[in-house]
Amino acid sequence: MAKRLLEQEQDQIDRERREEAYRNEQAVKNMINEDKKIIERELEMKTYQCFICFDEHPIEKIYTLDECFHRFCNGCLEQHFSTQIFNGGVKNIRCPDPDCGRLVSYHEVKHNVDTSTLSKYEEFLLQISLSEDPNFRTCPRSNCNTALIGDPDAPMIVCPKESCKFAYCFNCKDAWHSDITCEQYKRWKEENDQAERKFQEWSRANTKPCPKCNSKIEKNGGCNHMTCKRCSHEFCWLCLEIYNKQHYSSSKCKQFS
Repeated sequence: MAKRLLEQEQDQIDRERREEAYRNEQAVKNMINEDKKIIERELEMKTYQCFICFDEHPIEKIYTLDECFHRFCNGCLEQHFSTQIFNGGVKNIRCPDPDCGRLVSYHEVKHNVDTSTLSKYEEFLLQISLSEDPNFRTCPRSNCNTALIGDPDAPMIVCPKESCKFAYCFNCKDAWHSDITCEQYKRWKEENDQAERKFQEWSRANTKPCPKCNSKIEKNGGCNHMTCKRCSHEFCWLCLEIYNKQHYSSSKCKQFS
């Protein structure tokens, strides 16, 4: 009987010790959680200075660059990166700190620009990478510029863009010219351009546009009463006004000159 009482008493002591240990453990946890909350509140209230604008910003608006660990606010970094991208310097974007100059990574740019700027950044990177290939070509047609890798053994290139399909030469990068060399095509084009310029000069000196349909009209006689062969519009060669029977008697224009 005495042994059983001793055992019950010992069990009670052990239980009390476990309960006390649990209370102490909970008290320590509560102290740690309270300290953690205090630290979090302090961090939330703490601000960091941007090395560009020198304003103070909360931690969520500050970005720390890898390796060099220089801190800048998101707004300043976005403006810095975007300016470099749209100026074409996508392979030379560096840390804004003047004493650093470390090249930033794709990851750092991606996290600090909007989606449209990122797309432009990726497009420029691709173009630069392609342009380093000696067989890189872009469609010479205006408003196209579709990029591709050509083949010097197959000099005729057809633009793959469905709305373009312009055929051009791999070697001279001009319109495709079958059966003649690039040099021959160049000479022909220069002669053609000269002839076109001469025609334009003659046209400006000897023709006028019809006031109604804008067709070029050459005056081949002395009478200033003109009739457009295209739209039959009648007008005065001198003032381009609509012709009527009283025009030359009621205006300063002469019928013959």
